[in-house]
Amino acid sequence: MMMQVPEYETLYRTERKAEFENEPHGEKAERTDKGDVRQPEFNNDNQNGQAKLTEPQTSADYSAESETSNAANSETASSNSSNTSSTVNQAANSGDVLLEIDNPDANYSPSQVTFSDYDRAKLERLVMGEAGSMGYTGCALVAQAIRDAMNLSGTSSIDEIISDYGYYGSTSIEPNADVKAAVSYIFDENGSAVQHRVLCFYIGSSAWHETQNFVVELDGVRFFDMYV
Repeated sequence: MMMQVPEYETLYRTERKAEFENEPHGEKAERTDKGDVRQPEFNNDNQNGQAKLTEPQTSADYSAESETSNAANSETASSNSSNTSSTVNQAANSGDVLLEIDNPDANYSPSQVTFSDYDRAKLERLVMGEAGSMGYTGCALVAQAIRDAMNLSGTSSIDEIISDYGYYGSTSIEPNADVKAAVSYIFDENGSAVQHRVLCFYIGSSAWHETQNFVVELDGVRFFDMYV
């Protein structure tokens, strides 16, 4: 079943696009200030939920750039050490999830998603655009939200997820090492950042999001399951 997030609500995205675009490809993005991302203003050019895509937009382009990026990003990403909210603690030697939460769902058992090289490359860029400055754990939370949306919607198409769930993050920024490691953990290992389905997130103020099922907060970004 496909779901449409209400048009008057936007999902979280970082405003550090310019910062990332200016850094050399393949280098880990440095976060200069905790919580230095803001909720974007509603973009009237994007009211139909379609994400604005720049370059590249073809399968061949993504495959070529992904190959270059993989060669440049052989380093192993370190875990994010950012502060979390008082209700969240780093999971200690559990090996199952990255963060412990107050309301874990014992029945949460996501299905593994496999996809094309095109979808992987574009998904990595989307995670970079949404959470590239949040470290490994933040990237894993966003990657999990995408995986869980794919499970719910029955698709492995990142283009469908961008459209149906109203993602606004840039897909033109080269993914850093944290992004690549987080995407691999969520999709290749079918790991989870938290023991609960996650479908949407925001930073700032959003009355609609707060009507949904709160799961976890990380660096001011609040993640939710949706009542569907």
